[in-house]
Amino acid sequence: MKFYIENNVLMRYAEDEENYEDVVIPNGVTRIESYAFDKCSAIKSVVIPEGVTSIGIRAFFGCTSLTSVKLPNSLRALDGAVFHSCTALKEISIPDGLNEIKSFTFYNCTSLEKIFIPNSVTKIGEQAFNGCEKLAKIDIPDTIEEFGRDVFKDTKWFNDISNDFVMISGKILYKYKGCAECVRIPDNVTTIAAEAFADNENIKSIIIPDSVCSIGYRAFGGCINLADITFPENIGNIGVNAFENTKWFNVHDGDFVIIGDNFLYKYKGEKENVVIPENVEHIAGFAFSNCEKMKSIKIPAGIKSIGKGAFGSCTSLKIVVIPSGITSVPFSLFYGCKRLEDVMLPDTVTEIQDLAFDGCKKLKKIIIPDSVTRFGAGIFDGCDKLTNITYRGNTYGSIEDLQKELGK
Repeated sequence: MKFYIENNVLMRYAEDEENYEDVVIPNGVTRIESYAFDKCSAIKSVVIPEGVTSIGIRAFFGCTSLTSVKLPNSLRALDGAVFHSCTALKEISIPDGLNEIKSFTFYNCTSLEKIFIPNSVTKIGEQAFNGCEKLAKIDIPDTIEEFGRDVFKDTKWFNDISNDFVMISGKILYKYKGCAECVRIPDNVTTIAAEAFADNENIKSIIIPDSVCSIGYRAFGGCINLADITFPENIGNIGVNAFENTKWFNVHDGDFVIIGDNFLYKYKGEKENVVIPENVEHIAGFAFSNCEKMKSIKIPAGIKSIGKGAFGSCTSLKIVVIPSGITSVPFSLFYGCKRLEDVMLPDTVTEIQDLAFDGCKKLKKIIIPDSVTRFGAGIFDGCDKLTNITYRGNTYGSIEDLQKELGK
């Protein structure tokens, strides 16, 4: 067998004519790179040594003979689709210390029968166990806070549940299996997962209790007969398209679709100069996306959060002032705002996420607050005219120059 290792990173494993079935990764390796064992179909077992802290995307994708993997306690990051289509894998123990099981990690592991998820895990990405048709035993901790869509779709565990409400950890409503016209969500639910009720054409009314603080992506999307919704007073998060193509949304009057007292879910108007109501504290992801006529927007001083892509593809938008209190410039916030010329960020911002200003072709200069310590990938991709970036008293000609100075 051949290991290609650079700076303690296992870049690639190459099968040879002997086709070793049992692989022991050498001590000293700290990361297994993406695609390192991709489609190594002869491998039956892998031992990963202590000291390995991360495994890259699709690292063991399509290892169809793999039945056993020993993950080290040092592991802190397991990227997406790592064991995708490992169809012989029956059992695996996830070490305590891992915080997230990312999207498609165990997708189509058709022989997987049981999984133990430790208390350290707080998030499970979309379709992480989709297609694990023999998966019957799942130990899920109470620490889970965020669920992607179709996490357990087509598993034995999910298919065997006969209750209307499929619950995770007693507080996350993962899926609704019922067919009632009027639905009351149980009072103990805090999170409605992505697509929990999606495309259910039977539902006409629903009561969401005050205990609910988060509603996932497309949770009620496509419920075309859903006309009457009772909302809790305060919701901290509403996912993208949570109520798209429902009767409630389609017949909603007015420019602003506000849920509860302070959550702006969607803007339906066509004004050039938009003033968001003063009571709004949260703006949902993609709330203003594709508002092509909007040239300016006034955001209220009391705003607490802005969702990803909220102003994406607002192609006439020229100037935006983000009020104090916002701590993150989220993913793709101004994606495709090709006429955006001026953005003022408050000194409460600590991070700028991936692709935040992607495609802002007219943006020439920006002042990044000194408070920012985290920079995502491609935040100024497509900003061809951006030649003046001010950060901590220094001026840079490009984001690449800034990142070099930061040692990235």
